[in-house]
Amino acid sequence: MVTTIQVPDELKTRLARLKKHPRQPYAEVIAEALDYLEEDEKELTPASKRALKEARKEFESGQTKSLADVRRELGL
Repeated sequence: MVTTIQVPDELKTRLARLKKHPRQPYAEVIAEALDYLEEDEKELTPASKRALKEARKEFESGQTKSLADVRRELGL
């Protein structure tokens, strides 16, 4: 079954940049991106997955440091 989806112009532009050739279907581009993400997830250890999940929570709650702050802390 084929399904049509709507994507913002900005996302379509990003997908177009990922095409290996001009006539490559967007479905292939999306499938390749998903394959890459799934393969990347397989390589993570359970501890890494937990740490990543915690880091995402911290980021979403605003617990971040600017690059300037990190440089200052490291004396760079």
